Amino acid sequence: MKHLAKKMIAFLMCGTMALAAGCGNNGGSGTSSGSGNAGGSNSSASGGGGKVVGVILNHTQDVFMKNVERGVKEAAEKYPDLDIKIVESGQDPAKQLSQVEEFISEKVDIIALNPTNQEASATAIDEAEKAGIPIFTFNTTSTDEAQAKCVTYVGSDAIESGRIQGRYVAEEILHGKGKIAYIQGIVGHQAQIDREKGLQEILADYPDIEIVLDGAANFMQDEAMQLTENWLQSGNDIDVIVCQGSDMAYGAYLALQDANKVGEIAISAIDMSDDVAKCIADGSIANSVFQDAIGQGKGAIEYADKILKGEQVETYIDIPYELVTKDNLADYDGRY
Repeated sequence: MKHLAKKMIAFLMCGTMALAAGCGNNGGSGTSSGSGNAGGSNSSASGGGGKVVGVILNHTQDVFMKNVERGVKEAAEKYPDLDIKIVESGQDPAKQLSQVEEFISEKVDIIALNPTNQEASATAIDEAEKAGIPIFTFNTTSTDEAQAKCVTYVGSDAIESGRIQGRYVAEEILHGKGKIAYIQGIVGHQAQIDREKGLQEILADYPDIEIVLDGAANFMQDEAMQLTENWLQSGNDIDVIVCQGSDMAYGAYLALQDANKVGEIAISAIDMSDDVAKCIADGSIANSVFQDAIGQGKGAIEYADKILKGEQVETYIDIPYELVTKDNLADYDGRY
């Protein structure tokens, strides 16, 4: 999350807009699936002809993003007066821009955007602003300039997640000295940029800790597994593999398992999954940093409703990250 002024208040009165043909489902409350007009998958939770919320997810290819989508759909059931239309972009910035343009042409009442990356999403936000359609980001942010045009941001401070992870790695795993192999997510994605910022901020205070290997695995398990296998074969000394995502952490674990090195090299994660939780329980993964994916999805719909009702909302709705270790793992059961 870029540094947004948390004290700023945005006040938006949204007038009623006529719905274009095909927006929402005029049946009863529930979900249905079909083909998105912009070429992506589409589902809609309908409240029966109410105001339309266009929700654009970056992707639904991993556990975390599936839970964001789950949160959106669960919240949709609680707002029967909203017609909620959901599409996902498959991590394709051009496709996401097309989806924003499609929602604009349909004259949706508000757009909830989960950006593919910061730079590309700025164009999409500009298009919505020019069309007079309120837009806000959730889960990830856009650039500072584009974000200032949004009504709000609903999500977590990714820089803080990097700080929490870095502090635990430096103090509890490495005890001030050691070598890190760093697996990053999608290069240019806000979480990748800010989680690295937070980690580096902490490591600046630990001159005896060094990042000796650094690569991207796009938040994907198989890519992280292959990257870790390559690193293990390189012969470099590694004390801990620090991962920006849960699926990547589990991929690193699988590579260590195949190499019979589980326990020799520690793993630190961000975000949670069933696989990561099992590994934390048995000590194969040292820790993770919990991000409330379901809460962010629900929050997107909750704040869309508030904005459409003309309520005042802060420009930054924080859903905080939390450190997860074996000691408090049970507190997170059922939340990821």
